[in-house]
Amino acid sequence: MNRSRLHAGALALASCLVFAAPVASAHVSYLLPSTFTVEVDTDTVTVQAAFSEEFGLPAVALSSSEFSVYLPDGSRSDFAKSETFAQMSVLDAVVEAEGTYRLTSGERIGRIGKQVFVADHWTPLEPGTPVAEGAVTRPSQTATVTDVYLTKGEPTQAVIDVSVGRLALRPVTHPNLATTQSGFDFQVLLDGEPVANQYVFVDRFGDAHYDPATNQMLTTDDDGRARLATDRAGIYRLMTRLSADAPPGSETQIRSYTTSIVLEIKAAD
Repeated sequence: MNRSRLHAGALALASCLVFAAPVASAHVSYLLPSTFTVEVDTDTVTVQAAFSEEFGLPAVALSSSEFSVYLPDGSRSDFAKSETFAQMSVLDAVVEAEGTYRLTSGERIGRIGKQVFVADHWTPLEPGTPVAEGAVTRPSQTATVTDVYLTKGEPTQAVIDVSVGRLALRPVTHPNLATTQSGFDFQVLLDGEPVANQYVFVDRFGDAHYDPATNQMLTTDDDGRARLATDRAGIYRLMTRLSADAPPGSETQIRSYTTSIVLEIKAAD
């Protein structure tokens, strides 16, 4: 994957979100657990899985054949129970051992849609969006991943090092140790390689309207790194999106990759 295509992907996200920053225009997936810090006597955590425009207000149920629970030793397990409703899925994860767990949708290969070439870059079109006469379009297929991390006892590292999907938001700060003092450092990777100048959109659970104090647009540095810094504790969703050549044998030549992560930023002591 060459750097110019990665940069083009970043521009596509920028175009998508410049118009949509005050109110997110696209549904973004998330996993929202009943707790991020598991009590020692708790063996099951219930998780809400959905797509939403406003984080925390589920609009469409998230379902996936790739739902997985990664255990503290890095091994994979299934959710113990799941049920899908119109606007959300509800899943139970067994969390018996101590350490950090990673709950994930896995990489979901989704619908085939269109991208339009505007201002020298490709921009995804939401379903039903009209295309201007003479506009240049191309087909693309979506691929989405959403992750969340839970810790029982002391935090561990093994699940953070597990690779899930091509486009990754890899924690540098342990996601269950992030505070308003430390912030949350992370890295954007595509096929394990850093993505520079990549836009990452941040919104906060419970903020039903755009709030510049908590809704942010971050940009990665040359090493694909960025930091979420905030003085407001709460539950945050980070999302990034880019287009890249699809793997050989795919239904389209281009894939639109979207990856999100949910974490709790705690108040500093």
